[in-house]
Amino acid sequence: MPSAAASTSSDQHELAPSTARRNFVLLALHQAVMRIGWIFKTESVVMPAVLDTLSGSALLRGFLPMLNRLGQSAPPIFLSHFVHGLRPKRFFLAGCTTAMGISFLLMALAWRGLDPDYPVLLTWIFVALYTLFFVAAGLQQVTLGTLSGQLVHVHRRGLLMTWANLAGGISAIVCAWFLLQPWMDGGRSQFVKVFVFAGLMFLFAAGLTFGVREQTEFAVGERNGTWDNIRAAFLDAWHTKNYRRLVIICFLFGLSITLFPHYQSLGRQRLGLGMGQLVPWLIAQNIGVTVFSIPVGWVADRLGNRLAMRGLLLVISLTPLLALGLSRYVELGPAGFWLVFLLLGLFPIAIRVISNYALEIAPQNDHANYLSVVSLAISLPAILCAPLVGWGIDVWGFEFAFVSVGGLVFLAFVLTPTLTEPRHHAPMPAIDLWRDSETET
Repeated sequence: MPSAAASTSSDQHELAPSTARRNFVLLALHQAVMRIGWIFKTESVVMPAVLDTLSGSALLRGFLPMLNRLGQSAPPIFLSHFVHGLRPKRFFLAGCTTAMGISFLLMALAWRGLDPDYPVLLTWIFVALYTLFFVAAGLQQVTLGTLSGQLVHVHRRGLLMTWANLAGGISAIVCAWFLLQPWMDGGRSQFVKVFVFAGLMFLFAAGLTFGVREQTEFAVGERNGTWDNIRAAFLDAWHTKNYRRLVIICFLFGLSITLFPHYQSLGRQRLGLGMGQLVPWLIAQNIGVTVFSIPVGWVADRLGNRLAMRGLLLVISLTPLLALGLSRYVELGPAGFWLVFLLLGLFPIAIRVISNYALEIAPQNDHANYLSVVSLAISLPAILCAPLVGWGIDVWGFEFAFVSVGGLVFLAFVLTPTLTEPRHHAPMPAIDLWRDSETET
């Protein structure tokens, strides 16, 4: 299995320090602006609430994570060979992010023209555009991950995550408080403004990628084609013990996605809370992403992504139990249910840490392949089980689903120590972000 040093792109060291610093800042800003747009469409709060205005069915809410992960996993598997071979990659990254923005602008047009007279037609259009959005989002994330692996040193990827989450989290919280709060309080007609703002943020994020500088003369071994690429990716996962264990852990971790649309419903139904409580929960979730990314990024850079992954999985496995406990106490629950959404902020951090671990154990010419397989492993539970979880909640209630999912994610935590730690103990060279010289980390 290659070491962390082997998996670090030579591009990073060929670029001038000033160019490396510019790329770091632009990639951080790109992700920060994406966070601002993302808070206006979160699957844990905003999108389930939108669907609840069309239908209150938990089964319909259950399709949200399925469409989310199907779009983010299947296209990258088939196109990771194409993404890997792109020179340069920034234009494709910009195109995928632009498609995400256009999807939400079209959603705004559909909502303005069809709501409330055509709820069935609007539901189908919403689902179709939502699927298109996540196809583009899946390709955007694989391209961004591959580009980050090419341009950002392994010991700086945790710092990149921290800076992007700090800038994006604070900005997203401010926008949610001053814009999303009055729009959500204004009723379903104001959803048009929510969709337009999200779409414009994604378009802005797309524009930032044009300033990234790449080494286009970078040569790596190429596989022969898409199907050879897919077969090789899954053979690697099957025959490499450490990689296989990572895929199993990703699958168990991905089960937590199936509960995302139901947390807000659990709180509102059990505690008698209204739509006005949604934005504070959303803000709490983004505070979680912002605050927790600082210690997690520090641990990942200095002690390794495996240790950071283990701590994240433990807390994520306990979150469904916390939600059930708070929902049973009418006195404590309304004041404390925001803690559930604070911990849900760990989920995107966990995905980034897992992706960074995959980049460390992957050979240089397999970065896109490893990221695609990891994304598929995280996504499969939502694709296969999310509608069933929604149906089960309709039939048996919240307890069975929340306890079962929490237990399986806890199993992922138990398996994490069996992964190898790829970090060298010797110091690794890295580009100092504030000087035009190389330093030792």
